[in-house]
Amino acid sequence: MLNIEPIRSAIVRNLTATTGIQTIIAEQSNEQPSYPFIAIKFTTLGKQVGRATQYMQEDVQYTEQDIEMVLSVSSFSEEMDESINNAYAAFQFFEVDGIQTLQEANIAVVKTTEISNRDTFISIEYERRTGFDVRIRTRAQSIKELDSIDTININN
Repeated sequence: MLNIEPIRSAIVRNLTATTGIQTIIAEQSNEQPSYPFIAIKFTTLGKQVGRATQYMQEDVQYTEQDIEMVLSVSSFSEEMDESINNAYAAFQFFEVDGIQTLQEANIAVVKTTEISNRDTFISIEYERRTGFDVRIRTRAQSIKELDSIDTININN
């Protein structure tokens, strides 16, 4: 079973701590924070990689499956240069600075795409957005306790 909350939480918490830029989950019903900020959104969830493995330890069966996800990362600002600089800070997190902390959370960065312009026209002005996508992998695990047979009676 894959629990997305610890993955999302580890990324948001560590991205904020490393870059110093407030990081939020995109497209939520909460009010948008003041600029600048970084927003993340999972665009692909649960792509299985390889085959699941199963093993037993005592009376417990473990099933593990590597899962790949795509994460969209966007820097929001009123200023173009600030948006670009913050996107580079987030990019640096996934490429270098955050590798260790993500690995500790069982998250591996597979690939980052190039940083690109994602500006949006809002009535008479632009909301400056710069971003990129990140492919990450983690391992889903399900645990099933099995009943053991203590004794067997055989009657002839």
